[in-house]
Amino acid sequence: MGRGSELDQHEPRAAKADAGNAFWARVREHKVIQWGVAYLGAALALAHGQELMGHAFHWPDVVDRVFMLALTAGLPISLTLAWFTARLSLTRCRARPSLPKSVQSLRIWFASTCSVQGTSIRTTRCGARRYAA
Repeated sequence: MGRGSELDQHEPRAAKADAGNAFWARVREHKVIQWGVAYLGAALALAHGQELMGHAFHWPDVVDRVFMLALTAGLPISLTLAWFTARLSLTRCRARPSLPKSVQSLRIWFASTCSVQGTSIRTTRCGARRYAA
């Protein structure tokens, strides 16, 4: 009876270890870490560029805060997109699977946000040249 109770005590540890290994295997399979590192690199480059532009054109501090908040909020969004796009690519179907509506709306939101930011940067540059002359 003593040996059976010892084996029963070690069994939950093995099950927890297997569950943990399975989770990290799925994370590696979906390339979530690679997407996260790529996003962090791009976010740092964008933050540095925004800081340079902000100092050059004397943008208010609110712009810095909003930009950093947007970059911070973008990390979980990019990790979620990484998980779902990898899941779609891992399913082997003959027909091309369509993205879920939530992912499609995120892609539309991201594209529109980028175009609005690009327009605001161009407007700020043109306005700065007009006042400098």
